[in-house]
Amino acid sequence: MDATMSPALLDVQDLRVRLKAGTTEIAPVDGVTFSVARGEALGIVGESGSGKSLTLKAILGLLPPGSKLDGSLRFSVSADDVEEVGPDQMRGRGVSMIFQEPMTALNPTMRVGRLVAEGARGIGLSRRDAKRRSVELLDAVGVPNARERSRMWPHELSGGLRQRVMIAAALSTEPALLLCDEPTTALDVTVQDQILGPLAQLRRDLDMAMVFVTHDLAVIAEVCDRIAVMYAGRIVELGSTQDVLAAPQHPYTAALLASAPSFQKGSGRLEGIGGQPPDPRAFPPGCRFAPRCRLVRDDCHTAAHQLTMVGSHETACVHPELLLPEVAK
Repeated sequence: MDATMSPALLDVQDLRVRLKAGTTEIAPVDGVTFSVARGEALGIVGESGSGKSLTLKAILGLLPPGSKLDGSLRFSVSADDVEEVGPDQMRGRGVSMIFQEPMTALNPTMRVGRLVAEGARGIGLSRRDAKRRSVELLDAVGVPNARERSRMWPHELSGGLRQRVMIAAALSTEPALLLCDEPTTALDVTVQDQILGPLAQLRRDLDMAMVFVTHDLAVIAEVCDRIAVMYAGRIVELGSTQDVLAAPQHPYTAALLASAPSFQKGSGRLEGIGGQPPDPRAFPPGCRFAPRCRLVRDDCHTAAHQLTMVGSHETACVHPELLLPEVAK
């Protein structure tokens, strides 16, 4: 889906999260800008610590005490009604979230059917209708014997079933936008596929937008229309999933692809990314990937961060032309 063909459901501009680290203030999310159209799935990918999950939590205001949030969030309530809203308002305006670890996110004192029904009650359904809707949703996300399992406690379910309950609970409020924080990270490939399939189908059936955070490029390729690659708190490449994966224009994206088995052009040895991501307390000047980049040039250490259209999508690389011989290998 081309995000330019319909008005943005969510428009995030220059999002910055500032946290206290001792006597120092850090910005682990530093000037992030993106938009999501109705019915579109945007994937955010990057190494651990790149700011992916924190970006999602910032959208809903789920940040640690003492943190500060800068930038703007604009949410399209309808096709002709776009408002600038705060994170607290987003939670009641058609936005739901699937968290990373269902065992800590689910309420251990509530049976799973009641937990799902709570969301349906919040949008005005009667107790009886909410109970019926919870069973329907559990069935829709692939919970076998949904009516029976709706009476169970979270600890009685497997990890895959708990994750399905989380998805059902998020869908119970009939969101226009679903935020997914690495919902399949701890699951094996078979269970992961069993969850991604119904989720993608529900997105199409409901015309629901989705922001899907993961470190797994194969998942992004399967479920997302566009991809934003994050490194050290910033988006370094942004475009359609097909274009970015086929012809990356940033060395970091190319390095991620080279380290992923499913994207290799043969059975050769996987390539690791040398070095470590920078400490948010001491981000390097210029391109933050420069200390680890095999194509680095002197001006990379001083260049301002700016996404620029190169070919079919945007990149923050100062010298994308140097990547062409690398991609062709």
